[in-house]
Amino acid sequence: MKKDILRIKSGNIELMNSQGQKLKTYYRKGDATRADWYDEEKGSVSVQLENGDVLIINRGCQIVKRIK
Repeated sequence: MKKDILRIKSGNIELMNSQGQKLKTYYRKGDATRADWYDEEKGSVSVQLENGDVLIINRGCQIVKRIK
């Protein structure tokens, strides 16, 4: 089974396929320090920012929750 990969590039979170092609950009503000799957089945990710906040972002690239 192929898995998509989350990548941080210049503080942005990108979704890459196994061939290294960018599928979408989850977060574009340039201050992300960490990203991980929140619910891989549903396509949502958690993103930690430089200020320590954590964002939950759905598959439509919308922020659904902010944890301070």
